[in-house]
Amino acid sequence: MVLFVNLSITASMTLGIYLAANLLPYRWPFLLLMAWSIAMYALSSLAFWGAASRLFDVRQGKRLFSLVSAGDVVAYVVGGFALGPLSHFLGTLQVVAPSGSICLSSGWSP
Repeated sequence: MVLFVNLSITASMTLGIYLAANLLPYRWPFLLLMAWSIAMYALSSLAFWGAASRLFDVRQGKRLFSLVSAGDVVAYVVGGFALGPLSHFLGTLQVVAPSGSICLSSGWSP
């Protein structure tokens, strides 16, 4: 339940900033989006490690958390390389809406 609430808040804020950036003629939503990306990283890390701590006991965690952390780094590298062509193809602002949607949909997974 906590995971769903965390990801719902993250997704709704991301989609709200996306709508503000698309509908308002001002530039402040882009500054808010940059600040929100740092908070979104912290909230998603809390959700991820909270779920990981419920999946593994202490003995499994000692063996597997380093492997899970390595996957986190790999995901950032792959996502970083994929973001350039994706933003070139869709447009920079249009990448934000799928980000919020994917975050919301990941809260419904069992």
